[in-house]
Amino acid sequence: MSEAVGPSSSAPSVSAATETRTLHGIVVDDPHRWLEAIDDPRVRQWVDAQDQAARDFLAHCPALPRAHEFL
Repeated sequence: MSEAVGPSSSAPSVSAATETRTLHGIVVDDPHRWLEAIDDPRVRQWVDAQDQAARDFLAHCPALPRAHEFL
């Protein structure tokens, strides 16, 4: 059984849009393509929230100092 590490908050959720593309004749669902629009303020907001969630998690990760020593 794994033990949770870090604060109880979780990473931000990501919205899925209905978008499909045809690649080499194959229709492919791409619900997160909107995240490729790096200049979109919604993308920047999501990236910033994801970054903060990762930093919050790592700030409470007991293995991080050892990993830094290893590297």
